[in-house]
Amino acid sequence: MNWSTSLYVPELNCTLGEELLKPTKIYVELLMNLCRDWQLHGIAHITGGGIVDNLPRVLPGSCRAVIKRHSWPTPPIFDLIKTHGHIPEEDMLRTFNNGLGLIIVTSEKDTADVLQRIKALNEEAYVIGTIEERPEGSPPIEFID
Repeated sequence: MNWSTSLYVPELNCTLGEELLKPTKIYVELLMNLCRDWQLHGIAHITGGGIVDNLPRVLPGSCRAVIKRHSWPTPPIFDLIKTHGHIPEEDMLRTFNNGLGLIIVTSEKDTADVLQRIKALNEEAYVIGTIEERPEGSPPIEFID
């Protein structure tokens, strides 16, 4: 396929150029709102380095994140990149946010209330996993299906 920025991509419902130029989401107001009422134990902005490199930075060395890989919808642009670029899943998770621009770590008891607030602010949020004790020698993040 001849990819160009003017190519209309039905899965994206716009041209490739329009999709790639969509502005970055800014989370400051959302986070300020949440911090007023809850203690957030970690905030990871998922940028270059993807989930794999960014989430472990906010975790103590004794903890690991266990992420349920298909617990959030992946925007179509990432499926296109993966498929047409022949990029393995592991590389996608290390390179792109795959639809998770921000990961917030909060206590289990606060999760439902935090989710309700986020949705009341017209944002999307998903419970994507848990934080567990990290067995010695294991990686700081594990993806499960």
